[in-house]
Amino acid sequence: MSTGVPITDPHFWQDEEECTLEILKQVFRSCTDEEMPLLEERLACLREAGQVLYEVCILPSVHYADRRVCASNRCM
Repeated sequence: MSTGVPITDPHFWQDEEECTLEILKQVFRSCTDEEMPLLEERLACLREAGQVLYEVCILPSVHYADRRVCASNRCM
């Protein structure tokens, strides 16, 4: 977060151009030369979690809003 990387944002996790292995290496860098274990697998998990959160939280709210707009337009 101090690096300006939105690591807590599920939209960022899904973006393959923004959330790259190199970015994660930078975010989760160590004080030593050793890399974080299983970083590629962790990136895959982040992407999957971002997709699930999008499908479970964002899409239903968009569909709900669309239905409300459609319902209100019928009343006019």
